[in-house]
Amino acid sequence: MKYALIENGVVTNTIALLPYNAQDFPNAIDTGERPVQIGDTFDGEKFYRNGKEVHTEIEEKDITIDRLNTAGAEAMQSLNAEPPVSAGVFTYGEWMPDTWYERYALFTYNGVAGFIRQAHTSLEVYPPFSVGTEALYGARPSPDTEGIYPYVYNMRVEVGMRVRSEKDGNVYIAIQPADPLLFDPADAVSIFVLA
Repeated sequence: MKYALIENGVVTNTIALLPYNAQDFPNAIDTGERPVQIGDTFDGEKFYRNGKEVHTEIEEKDITIDRLNTAGAEAMQSLNAEPPVSAGVFTYGEWMPDTWYERYALFTYNGVAGFIRQAHTSLEVYPPFSVGTEALYGARPSPDTEGIYPYVYNMRVEVGMRVRSEKDGNVYIAIQPADPLLFDPADAVSIFVLA
């Protein structure tokens, strides 16, 4: 494990220690996988370099993913048009009842991205992706790591999309587009074939 030797809040050295001999260095602080260097500062809880917190490699990746997600979501929202099928890879603000939504506003509901088809005030009795809300909401689910989309009522499908049936768990391939898709792929034989 890597430890930092601290004097007056400044890292003076970094050393590798085993937990059983760490007590021999009372001013050594476990860096927790952070790439701490001589000259970094320590405030008693966190390490800093040039005023910026020193993060682990995983924390840096998470920060980068959050930045890209935010930028992507902002870019999708700025389209002010019906979002493409791929819009679901980003996270948007959570849908709320009793809220005024402009046309094409993007939101997340139960982990699924969606958009507003026509401006309205949302009502709790008519949540997104439910029967009767086809004119209000469109779904844009995110695909899994294999590029397979989960079926969500009121989603859009394009030719070639692979969609997993909620009904039987099988993967189907779209042979024609549908927007909105109101039936599970297992029941939409004119739109899908079994993969």
